[in-house]
Amino acid sequence: FFIAAIVAIFYFLPREGKYKYTYTENRPWQYGLLTAPFNFHIHKSEAKIQQENDSILNSYMPYYTSKQDVGKTASAQFGQDARAKSVSGDYINYVTRKLSEVYKAGIISAEDYEKVQGVHKKQLQLRTEGSNAFSTRHLASFYTPKQAYDKIIGDAPAYIDADQLRSLSLNDYLNVNLFFDGDTSTKMKQEMLKQVALYEGEVQSGEKIIDRGEIVDARPNNILDSYNRELAGKVGTKAQPGWLMFGALVIITL
Repeated sequence: FFIAAIVAIFYFLPREGKYKYTYTENRPWQYGLLTAPFNFHIHKSEAKIQQENDSILNSYMPYYTSKQDVGKTASAQFGQDARAKSVSGDYINYVTRKLSEVYKAGIISAEDYEKVQGVHKKQLQLRTEGSNAFSTRHLASFYTPKQAYDKIIGDAPAYIDADQLRSLSLNDYLNVNLFFDGDTSTKMKQEMLKQVALYEGEVQSGEKIIDRGEIVDARPNNILDSYNRELAGKVGTKAQPGWLMFGALVIITL
């Protein structure tokens, strides 16, 4: 019986930090004056943080890398294949020049082009492979493989027959040379998001939080939520430290 009594008393001992208030936003506070027992941050709501994240990411641009060797390899391969087929020098020179032009501008995959457009971005950051310097480029300044093909066919001068030009299998030499830089894009996006503060102020110990009859509107509601959150993180809200429990047991048994 003695042991059972000790256990019962210990069970009903008050736990430090237990939150005893319930409240509803836009309803009166039904308790007495509540003051802060310790300093704590006022946390922004999840909705507000998300709103600020979305706002700052409006200026985010995806990062891409240009691989110049892709164009050089394609142009050299075209010249080799064309000469092997005894293609006229005028055609070789024209296609080689246009390949250099579209590769210099940049060829991006149709999937990536649509993906960038899909997130309402008109610009991206581009660097040449081997360089750390990025520059801003308009999405419209690049070509997809199909657009590059149409450019070569459409720009053909009068002495170049379009049908013969099409017979040269130009698509075989139009490869993507702009590639999404996932690591840099993620890093830069995270750096931007670090600018969004998680708190919007601090309540000092002893400072009034709310008093009876006052309306729990958005600001007090956020402060109360923050107080509850901070209180839940204090030592003793989930479990008392071992030395405190031991001390309580000693006091009970004396």
